[in-house]
Amino acid sequence: MSSSATEVPSQTWPQIGIELLEQVSSRVNPRSQTGVVRRGDTKELLHFKRFEDLDQLYCEANALRWAREATLGRADVTVANVVGICPEQCLMLTEYYSQYESLFNYLWNSTSLLAFGRRFRSLTPTEITEQLVRWLKALHGTESPANGYVPGSLPCLKMIRAKLDALETRFSGTVSSATLKRLRGFADRFESEVALEQNVGTCRIHGDFVMSNVMIGPAGQLVVLDLADSRFGWPAEDVVQLWHQFWALGQVSRRRLREFRPCLELIEVGFGLREPGFSAKQFVLLRHLNAITSLLIFKIHANQLGWGGFVAARKQAMASLQWLESGNWGA
Repeated sequence: MSSSATEVPSQTWPQIGIELLEQVSSRVNPRSQTGVVRRGDTKELLHFKRFEDLDQLYCEANALRWAREATLGRADVTVANVVGICPEQCLMLTEYYSQYESLFNYLWNSTSLLAFGRRFRSLTPTEITEQLVRWLKALHGTESPANGYVPGSLPCLKMIRAKLDALETRFSGTVSSATLKRLRGFADRFESEVALEQNVGTCRIHGDFVMSNVMIGPAGQLVVLDLADSRFGWPAEDVVQLWHQFWALGQVSRRRLREFRPCLELIEVGFGLREPGFSAKQFVLLRHLNAITSLLIFKIHANQLGWGGFVAARKQAMASLQWLESGNWGA
């Protein structure tokens, strides 16, 4: 959690005394689970997340409520509803979305060969993209305590350099030394040029807008989760993160590329990602960040994935690596 997350206005929260009766989630993350919870005289199924300290607890709870209220009625997407907090146990409880699945799983399964020709999709990839584009615009257009925009780009550049260091030290040889040098050089040149731009600013962003943090319901309802990394940053950080996920899925097969190409175009046109000048360079820099992140995630978590997840993650990571090594970055 970025320290800037504390800039979200504090909220008054119902403090819940709970008793966890039965854990029913199959997720391996010990901090984020689902279980049967007793609240007073009632039992209900809730999602709960455990934090290391109260500061983190209040930061994410406040960020979720802020995002939910900021986009309510302005898009077809909702934000996970925080039921309450339990400070004594450092827990945040959110509504449990029965029969929902992650957007990544939905798109992966619904565009597989086994799904070809079957009509079980509640929303097409294009319809999903249209809704997410509207939601991001609503989120980023919300007036913040800092009047919406403040100059700054260093957090993004720091992340790129830290991840390049990780690739070079922990996973030496994954990316060629020549490409690592070019990536560092691009970041350095970008940093010197961004100071000359007059219209560069930041607003409050989601901070981890990946498909695993969006759920889709049986009737096509979309719910955004996990604002633990919400902070002030470039709006394009959220946008390019979403773009990169559609792009990576499209690299798995030609058929999937046909499915997801219209999604990429919707995001590019909706946010002007390929406009000449600074926007194009910013787009490339953020593509670097997402491609590097894809490689690191695969390297770190490959052994924890099932066969299907391993294949999907490997294909996407290899597509990112191939693009980075090609040097054909477009700016």
